[in-house]
Amino acid sequence: MDNEKNIDDIVSMIDQFMAGNGGHLNVSVADASNIDLQKTTQTTNSLECAAGNLACNVPTLHNGLDGEE
Repeated sequence: MDNEKNIDDIVSMIDQFMAGNGGHLNVSVADASNIDLQKTTQTTNSLECAAGNLACNVPTLHNGLDGEE
C-alpha cells in the first residue's frame, strides 16, 4: 500500500470515528523509520484502558477550561 493511500485511509478512519461520536482515539507508531507502514485498528472498552499511557487514561475535562474559575 503506498503512503498516500495509507494516509487517506487513516484520515477517513478518523473522520468516521469522530462522526460516530467516538470518545478517545490513540495513534501509535511502532517505528518511525519504517517506510513500509501498515495500519491496524483495535477496539477496546473502558476496562482495558490500563495498558499504557493512552488517551482513555486521561479524563475528558469540559468544565472550567475556558472559564475564569
